[in-house]
Amino acid sequence: MKRPAAIRLPAQVLMASPDFYEVRDVKNEFMRGHIGTVNRSNALAQWEILRRTLESCGVEVAEMPSLPQCEDMVFTANPSFNGRSANGERICVPARMAFASRRPEAGAHRNWFFARGYQIKELPADIERFEGGGDALWHPGRALIWAGAGPRTERRAHDALAALFDVPFISLELADPRFYHLDTCFCALSERTVMIYPNAFTAAGLELIRKHFADVIEVDEPEATQMLACNAAAFHGNLVIIQAGADRTIRELKRREFNVREVETSEFLKSGGSVFCMKAALY
Repeated sequence: MKRPAAIRLPAQVLMASPDFYEVRDVKNEFMRGHIGTVNRSNALAQWEILRRTLESCGVEVAEMPSLPQCEDMVFTANPSFNGRSANGERICVPARMAFASRRPEAGAHRNWFFARGYQIKELPADIERFEGGGDALWHPGRALIWAGAGPRTERRAHDALAALFDVPFISLELADPRFYHLDTCFCALSERTVMIYPNAFTAAGLELIRKHFADVIEVDEPEATQMLACNAAAFHGNLVIIQAGADRTIRELKRREFNVREVETSEFLKSGGSVFCMKAALY
């Protein structure tokens, strides 16, 4: 039997400008108290700095147009999960967004990826909740999906997703309702190193994480909740981009010789998102 190809850290990403970004309602605990508080000019400036930082570090950035009715479209990690199957074909699986206001984003992703040669594969019709790259993450250097089960993604979506890619998966139950997506509390930095907020997981989930990663960086509660430090993003070349000011976490990363770049994402923290949420990996 042919061994599935390992998935490497991305060198290309998809972003969407926050032209219509705002906090209109409370979809997660991080949004509470922030309705109507987004400074659009600041958000555009922060997004542009992130884009330029990626490009200056050798990450190629593609951009898709934002839709006026989609205030959360800047968070391109969520509306689809993308990667390569065991035989190497590029696949896009559109999300099943939990909130009606975000469902048009999945259609926009479907169209964008189809136009660029990805094979579009749909989850079974009876699966109602699956939020793409927010709750499904590739293990760098392996053909393995880490999948979160919580308020935005139902557990049975994991089996269906792994079948579409023909690769194995590991399910993690999200135990703290504040951490509504796996990418808010789990960041795979390399084949051997992961960054987590441990209290977001069950004891069984922590055991699985520690079994598959030789090096586990535990982020403390202030940096996990106030700065979404685990919503950092790792790229080829040992690059990690993270919210500015997450000093303890950044020290741990630098101690391991990661190339750390800090960016300000305070306007997006109001929606419960940071660096990882604002890009979709391309393969």
